[in-house]
Amino acid sequence: MGKKGFNLGQISFMGAFALAVIMSFVVGINEIGYVLIFVFGVIAALVNIKAAESQKMFLWVIGFGVVGLAALANAPILPNLMQPIFGAIGAFFTTVAAVFLLKMGVTMMKD
Repeated sequence: MGKKGFNLGQISFMGAFALAVIMSFVVGINEIGYVLIFVFGVIAALVNIKAAESQKMFLWVIGFGVVGLAALANAPILPNLMQPIFGAIGAFFTTVAAVFLLKMGVTMMKD
């Protein structure tokens, strides 16, 4: 039987999404919001992602990263309401990818 409850990685993952949505609607994403999203991304990458999940993770990160970049570039594809949300989520996934790549590089150097 699986574990019940949430671990730190799951909480940071959900926290980044909640922060992106709430801040976009309430006050807009500011510098403090991006710092918190960065911290959540570092925690999620270090705690959640294992080597066996790397291919799935990279596909997911690339997809959300592209959407996030489009949002930050004010692409006309996304409605104005969605741009800050996808921009913040893109920043989160970019952070996750960078930390995971560093973690994977350190692991490869040890072998």
